[in-house]
Amino acid sequence: MTYLQTLVKGFKRHVPAQAKNKSFKEILGFLERSFDEILHSPSVLMQLNKGHIIDIQITHLFLNEFLAGRAQVYKIAREFGMHLHDTKLDIPVSVVPDIFRSYLFEFPLAFRGSSGERYTGAIVHLGKNVDGRKAIMMNSMEDKPDEGYPTTHFCLNLKTDGTISDSLKEFDATVKDKQRYMPDAMIHYVIKCILYVESGEPDLKKEGHLSTSKKKRKVFSINELPYPVVLVGYSFHNRTYHVDQFKRSGHFRWQPYGEGRTKVKLIWIDEQIINRKVTANNEVSHGS
Repeated sequence: MTYLQTLVKGFKRHVPAQAKNKSFKEILGFLERSFDEILHSPSVLMQLNKGHIIDIQITHLFLNEFLAGRAQVYKIAREFGMHLHDTKLDIPVSVVPDIFRSYLFEFPLAFRGSSGERYTGAIVHLGKNVDGRKAIMMNSMEDKPDEGYPTTHFCLNLKTDGTISDSLKEFDATVKDKQRYMPDAMIHYVIKCILYVESGEPDLKKEGHLSTSKKKRKVFSINELPYPVVLVGYSFHNRTYHVDQFKRSGHFRWQPYGEGRTKVKLIWIDEQIINRKVTANNEVSHGS
């Protein structure tokens, strides 16, 4: 079940009267407006703890961006996603995009939290904090039918230099008395997903809706999933890189390595100047 499906299903379960006769998209719009009212109501906010307020802020921000067409749902292909997970690359903070953008990633694998939580997707925001440092906010939801739909958030202010691991160490050092539920592997994975989507030549394909099994259609039919989904890495083995400019920007690339070059890793390619060469047969090739 996808993150948005879980969100809508929880709404239908807890407030069935308000959900009655509403489409999937109408429920998302209702939730976005409800969260907005909560965030602008001091009397309501006083009744919530800080954790719930942050959960609402993150989800509201994504729904606002998503319903306005400025955010996407990204579904990561299994084979591609497993390669991405196994890629050992501690990302330099300097290459994290300096942009304000929201994402929803659906993982092909599950990450286990510190208390046994099972995360298969996350809402993610890139932006800046009050002192101008790059920041990342994440919100993930675990489907527990007997306990509702608990959410977990994580907000990380990135260091001005160093790597993502350095930023995580700085975070943990400042909150020694608190437990961080989201594992390092999940945070690194999400950031690698963002870098792949935003850098180089990503293998992306947009579909009008998510396909679902016959069993799931009993709860959510195809027609109840009107939002577009961007598939990531579904033609991984067929993807090639094309150079048609004199300058190629820096980007990440899957690099074959190991015995028989059967393994791959994600590497950062610095900006390169490309010179076009014309052969005797008037064929154009590119070289650095």
